[in-house]
Amino acid sequence: MFWIFLISKPFFIKICSSSYIFIKLKRLVFIRSQKFILSFSYVFIVKLKIRKRLRFNSEFLRTHTNPSFF
Repeated sequence: MFWIFLISKPFFIKICSSSYIFIKLKRLVFIRSQKFILSFSYVFIVKLKIRKRLRFNSEFLRTHTNPSFF
């Protein structure tokens, strides 16, 4: 997405109003500054989800393979 924006920038400037460009550029700068934090938090969230899922699966297996459960 970032590279597409870079390629289409001249065309983008031609067709858009200056305020919109300013907002877009500001957002781009913000995204670039936040990228590391976002990627780190994303990885953390994914790890948590995987851990939760694994825990759930182990619980599920333990309860459903128990002979007294049937």
